[in-house]
Amino acid sequence: MTRGAPAGGPTVTRISPWPRVTAVLHSPTTATLIVNDTEHACSAPSAARLRTGLLARATAVAATVDRPVRLRLASAGGGQLLAVHPDGAVHALDDQGRTSAAPLPAPQDTGCRRCGTPQPVVATTCARCGALEPHRVEDRPVPVLDVAALTLPDAALAERLHGTRDEAAHPDVSQAVLEVDGRPPVTFHGEAALGRNPSAAPGRTPVVVRSPGMLVSKTHALVSVDPQGVLRVTDCGSTNGTTVLGDPPLPLSPGQAHVVPSGTTVRLGDVSCRIVLV
Repeated sequence: MTRGAPAGGPTVTRISPWPRVTAVLHSPTTATLIVNDTEHACSAPSAARLRTGLLARATAVAATVDRPVRLRLASAGGGQLLAVHPDGAVHALDDQGRTSAAPLPAPQDTGCRRCGTPQPVVATTCARCGALEPHRVEDRPVPVLDVAALTLPDAALAERLHGTRDEAAHPDVSQAVLEVDGRPPVTFHGEAALGRNPSAAPGRTPVVVRSPGMLVSKTHALVSVDPQGVLRVTDCGSTNGTTVLGDPPLPLSPGQAHVVPSGTTVRLGDVSCRIVLV
């Protein structure tokens, strides 16, 4: 549903929270694309090709549900919220659901992944070589999208992703839960410091982590969640390191914020901590 606005001004657009499409950018050419709670590892030969592929997948999702969808791009440098339409048009979208007056520029690199021939972002088959999904950047083929699964998640999934929340009424998603070995879950806003005796600071929640092997530093790591719901983990120069558990595990460089999706588990020395956006 779209509400009118003064000529030349932003348009207030109400876009359903389902489906949830998020792209977590790990580097200029790699990302994890998350549709509801299904994750897809992505890679491309260039940053432009990666962006085109992510927009193409969001366009396919929008075409499946026959309406615009939200695409959240998250990186260590910040986040961006977009409205992607079934025809491939893309608008910037702020937290209040207001779209930019004009669509964003078209992707720069729209070459087919097989033959390189430019193709529309809505193309499902390359007109030249016949490749299916010419803009696909997922490392593995994506199953056929199902409109019911995208828009009508079961109750367990809805609760896990908190999709029943009215995002238009509650635009500032800035709360997360830390599930640390050996202690009750901790809910925080903004930023949390984890460690043996973490330093306190204004707006920061200290979370004491008890390490069986004494492998956790005084202030071991920081976890933050911004108003757009982007989660970041930063190792604070700890002695025994911070590792994002995955396949493969990813040791973090001290002092460098790393964007992670909700549900990620990190290892602090010999203690595990799961991070969940709420």
